[in-house]
Amino acid sequence: MSDDQEPKIEFIKKPLESSKKTPSSSHSKKRRESTRGNQLDQSIRKKIDAELVEIYKDKDGQLPDMTHFEKRKRSRLLRALFVLILSCAVLGAVAWAGFFVLSPSSGFSQERIVFSISGEQEAAIGADVHYRIRYRNDQSTPLSRVVLQVRYPNGFVFRESNLPTTSEQHDEWQIPQVDAFESGYVDIYGTLYGSIGQEQSLRAFFTYVPENFSSEFQNIATLQIKMAESPVTLKVEVPADSVSGAETTLTITVTPQEGKTVDRLALMLDPGTTFLLKKSDPVADQFDNQRWSLGPLSAEKKITLRGVFSSPSGDQVQPVVFRLIGWPSDEKKDAVFTYDEETFTPNIVETSVVARTVTNGASEKVSVRPGEILHTSVVVQNNGDVALKDVRVRAVFDAPSLEGKSILNWAKLDDPEDGAIVGEQITPEVRRGSITWSSKEISGLSQLASHAQQEVTFQLPVKNGEEINLESLKNQTITGHVEMTYRLDGESQPHVFSGQPIVITVNSDFSFEIRDEVGSTPSGQQTHAITWIISNTFHELENIRVSASVYGQTNVPTSSFVLSAGTATYDAKDQKLLWTVDRMPLTVDVLPFQFSVVRTDNNPSQTQLVSKVEVHATDAVTKEEIILLGDEVLLSP
Repeated sequence: MSDDQEPKIEFIKKPLESSKKTPSSSHSKKRRESTRGNQLDQSIRKKIDAELVEIYKDKDGQLPDMTHFEKRKRSRLLRALFVLILSCAVLGAVAWAGFFVLSPSSGFSQERIVFSISGEQEAAIGADVHYRIRYRNDQSTPLSRVVLQVRYPNGFVFRESNLPTTSEQHDEWQIPQVDAFESGYVDIYGTLYGSIGQEQSLRAFFTYVPENFSSEFQNIATLQIKMAESPVTLKVEVPADSVSGAETTLTITVTPQEGKTVDRLALMLDPGTTFLLKKSDPVADQFDNQRWSLGPLSAEKKITLRGVFSSPSGDQVQPVVFRLIGWPSDEKKDAVFTYDEETFTPNIVETSVVARTVTNGASEKVSVRPGEILHTSVVVQNNGDVALKDVRVRAVFDAPSLEGKSILNWAKLDDPEDGAIVGEQITPEVRRGSITWSSKEISGLSQLASHAQQEVTFQLPVKNGEEINLESLKNQTITGHVEMTYRLDGESQPHVFSGQPIVITVNSDFSFEIRDEVGSTPSGQQTHAITWIISNTFHELENIRVSASVYGQTNVPTSSFVLSAGTATYDAKDQKLLWTVDRMPLTVDVLPFQFSVVRTDNNPSQTQLVSKVEVHATDAVTKEEIILLGDEVLLSP
């Protein structure tokens, strides 16, 4: 081969070894894998499409047009409201954290102060009792300036306590400090009194100031206590029927519990208006004829009363009440309680004998003033078919007294029949006076025939302020009744019958006076300087009203009014003059009111200038209204 000949290159095709992958085989494999992937994607896509169709298809199975979507505008108001709520929530969280996490006093809770009272919830009257008041500070905050106060039941008498009290009433304990988780108690011992069945309460107050606080807190505890048992009982024995006016016996039995001694004990009687007590065994207390002091009592005690029941004027029969009363101590005599009580309504039957008393026109109640006269009639009547023999009639009056002298003026008794007078001091404040008539004074009493009656009349004055010191009298009630004694044929034992009592109330002794001074004005008109005068020395007066009418052509100038008390008005249209006074105490015994009446027309036919004066007043002691009439002012002919 020459040098200038180009070398000849030959390409020889050789088959590839079977172990090596040719490019054509690799591409073929990729195409096959791509085909399989496309088939898999199409399968998944079909499945997803089917699920989307299932989700979005309508009720007819058709897909909605999703090529167009409408975009709604967002509300700015809702966005602002959401921001505001979110801000408030954040601020609330910050405040909560500041109060409960950062506050130095957040550890105190009033609910973790334990305060209670324990002790007898039912007690016998006069029993010794023990009460424990507990407190506990069940938290880590100490308490300072601690005060424990107690409000005792009305009938509690303090004896002692385990801690010294800091008040004269033994109802306060001052505790300087109660540390964290510290507890304590106060034991109180005493005696409890009260009426049977009564419920009372013991109240305790726990006041304190927690650490890091400046204000006080208070816990309260209460314990209800019932008076469930009495150490003494009462029993009253009365007849099934009581004859009206006939003497009746009542027996009262007072029994203490075995081994008990009851001190400061008394029996009280409320007779109502149908029972009249005549005598008792034992006798009643010196200053109260309806009370019997019994203590100290350690054994059974009987009290026998003798009296009469009378039929009431109406259909209602008032009950009779007996009460066993006591009081905690001599220093607490006003704190009266009831051990036991018995009430009964008598069955009153009528009899053929009648005896009644009528005073100043009344048979049950009447009011009088000092200096007034009791115009009294005593009537006894036999409504039966058998004559009554040896009849004796006795009029009895129990009246207020002072130093053994009655307010009734027996020395000035006007008795045409001249009966026998007997005086008896019942209590230091009550004196009894009686008049007795028999056949010696009145022949008709030797035998009172069937359906016959006998009447006796007399006048008995009430003393005035010059005859007795009215201000020193302790009561203002006079009680009167009539007794009748008689025999029946063939009987030696006399029968005693009493009539219904009459109650006479002694009111204020106030009086009314009118003074009239006649004069004239410079022009010749007639003038009357009139003075109304109220006088009083017995019982304070309230709600005084004095009124009158003025007649004719007159003038009553208010500038002429001279008042010692109260107010005065004149109604020129109705010609009415009114003077009112709210109160007239006993320190004032005279109240005048002066005014002038000017006659503008001297009518010669006019005879009366001022009408009769009406005076109304209320007795502050008896609470009864008193009415007086004052004289009129007449004109001279």
